[in-house]
Amino acid sequence: MTILTKLRTWMISRAMKKEDSPLYKNEKLINSERPMAWCIYEPEKPETYGAHWKRFHFLTHSFKNMILVPLMTILDKFIGPYMTKRVPDKHYNTAAKVFDIGYENAISDWANHYLGKNFDKEGKEIPKEDTREDAISGKCSRPVRVLRTMKNLVLTMCFNDTAYREFLNMLVYNLGKEFAKQYKGKDIKHLLYMARHSQDVHYYALTKVLEDGRVQVTLVNPKEEQNDKINKTKTSKPVK
Repeated sequence: MTILTKLRTWMISRAMKKEDSPLYKNEKLINSERPMAWCIYEPEKPETYGAHWKRFHFLTHSFKNMILVPLMTILDKFIGPYMTKRVPDKHYNTAAKVFDIGYENAISDWANHYLGKNFDKEGKEIPKEDTREDAISGKCSRPVRVLRTMKNLVLTMCFNDTAYREFLNMLVYNLGKEFAKQYKGKDIKHLLYMARHSQDVHYYALTKVLEDGRVQVTLVNPKEEQNDKINKTKTSKPVK
């Protein structure tokens, strides 16, 4: 067993001791050889439940929470004053401007429509410590601060190295072309994954019928849905 393997094993066992872990006091699951059913964290190849949870805990609870997020925080503090945080409004910065504006708009949408929506199993909204304004600005929300630091690091590399600058130009151009090809003539629909576990097969089914255009879905606040039985998923003829 190599040092890296021992380190991964130790990090996984440490993550399992946390009460919010699905593996908390459940060693049978991490050793399970049962084939993994559909999961939103779908791997490239089929895997067992044990292999899935080992991989998930190493990447999420160990690598992301123990290494990546603290590293982003340190980098933000250490080189923050020197980082490029806004793109200068010049005609040759169009692609970088699209990247910057699109990224910031995505943070705003994420904070409003995802971070600002958290419900328990009964459909009651769970209060958030952060206000939506604070989440968007990143004053209180660590996930937002991490995402914004990642964006600023990319901009900093690109605005201090012309090779990376041209990569960003090509990236934005190719994203635009691929998006137009994938969604040309389609009514774009996206279903937010809001389940509190990773194996909600309703999401798999709904995204499929949305893609096929067989149904129209009205998304409502679960709390409002209990009081208003009229707001339901409505079946209709295929969308042309």
